[in-house]
Amino acid sequence: MRGREARNWVRPLAWIFAGAFAVRLLFLLLLPRLGIDPLGNPDAAQYDMLGSALAAGRGFAPDARNATEALFRPPLYPAFLAGVYGVAGRSIHAVLILQALFGAGAAVIAASIARPRFGGRAAWIAGGILAIHPLMILPGGELLTESLFILLYLGGFLAVSRALDSRGREGIGHSAAAGLLFGLAALARPTPLAAIPILAAGLAWAARPAFGRAGLARAGALMAAAFVAIAPWILTTHARHHAWVPIATTGEFTLYLGNAPGWAERVFIEGESPAGQEWDLDRYREIPQTPPGGFAQKARRIIREDPGRFARLTAIRAGRFLKLVPESRGSAPRRAVAYLGYTIFFPLGVVGWLLAARRRDRLALLLIPVFAAMILIHAVSIPSIRYRVALIDALLPVFAGMILSEIWVRARGRSAAGSAPLQPRS
Repeated sequence: MRGREARNWVRPLAWIFAGAFAVRLLFLLLLPRLGIDPLGNPDAAQYDMLGSALAAGRGFAPDARNATEALFRPPLYPAFLAGVYGVAGRSIHAVLILQALFGAGAAVIAASIARPRFGGRAAWIAGGILAIHPLMILPGGELLTESLFILLYLGGFLAVSRALDSRGREGIGHSAAAGLLFGLAALARPTPLAAIPILAAGLAWAARPAFGRAGLARAGALMAAAFVAIAPWILTTHARHHAWVPIATTGEFTLYLGNAPGWAERVFIEGESPAGQEWDLDRYREIPQTPPGGFAQKARRIIREDPGRFARLTAIRAGRFLKLVPESRGSAPRRAVAYLGYTIFFPLGVVGWLLAARRRDRLALLLIPVFAAMILIHAVSIPSIRYRVALIDALLPVFAGMILSEIWVRARGRSAAGSAPLQPRS
């Protein structure tokens, strides 16, 4: 029966994929009119340089002046760019089309997570939301990690979802697949490193009442597969730079920058935009002069010296990370699109997630410590809607699909009841 059900869902998933891909292609055609430059973001320009150097055989970050600068960016997205450039030349259009395919694949994965947990209608809605979600579409117009990361990240949670509902060796296989996908996702954006042990513990917990061998086997499979994905990069960078760095130095720099005296007050309390400011650029000039681990030491010293300031900044940053109302800048259409992502899709997904957790859905329960860890990491360093979208908003359409599906069914039920003829009492 399961095989037949899966075959029956091939066509709906194909429609979701085609719709999501078409929306993204239309967005790419409109990039010039929207004033979006694929290389306009400084991060995008740096990824392009790293990918070009790799494609030319010059290695990873060949112009870096020390290990911190050489390892400032995680490696997977530059490697992806290098692969595209090696085949198609330095074709930005080829990259953007592949990212559109990644986004369409992510919509299919969201539907695939929702279907066995909440039903076919919820799957259609979840895939549809991710297909048209503006905050999922926008990063695909630039050379940024989001499109590739979200595909791997959601793929990891699809494997986790299946592991939660599987038994025996099948559950171990899904756990290993999850570990591999999360390891690859961490090579694109290192934040999920913190989630890997949480997910392993969650899979072990979900194996109750046979917690012992079954739970440990699943947890071990996830951790081992993640190690297989990540360890080669860490060992290679240690051999080259004689420093143990957990994928990239970006995290320790953002922890330092988000708490740096002067910088943090201007950005988080006074609300100034740091881009292009001299007081902002001065901090970045410290990167070539600071060894790996140096920024983490500076951050810890700053926090110890004034814990009250750190607590105040953390509260402000948490509010920014979870904000529901976008900034009012830009044209009316851009603001309307932003409100759709910030003010409608995000809270709708949160309500659905909390409702699913209340109903003891295993995936929803497992996401409680995962989301808490993701929020905490960015609340103590630098919050960004880009970070939240990739880590939290990308999963919420699954639960928004659940709650919208139930609303639809109840509305149809009331409508049918209202239109039904009155039955005579006996």
